[in-house]
Amino acid sequence: MRAGVDVLLFCHDIDKAVAAFEFLSDEAERDALLRARVEESYQRVTELKQRYLQSFTGAAENEILARLADLNHRELMDDFV
Repeated sequence: MRAGVDVLLFCHDIDKAVAAFEFLSDEAERDALLRARVEESYQRVTELKQRYLQSFTGAAENEILARLADLNHRELMDDFV
């Protein structure tokens, strides 16, 4: 976050995602500059979502599976179902 990234991506391990969130939250409580950086990132991501995802209402499970199949992500699909 301090380097300027707006989004952190985590996959497959909810415990690590929760730990990263808790760490970032704790650090932002202690460091006003980091807190401001997180808030700026939040604003940028929110603005992008409002601009580009206005009509997005989500995807049905079968649509997600079909798209993953098109990309040939068999292992990811197996984990999803």
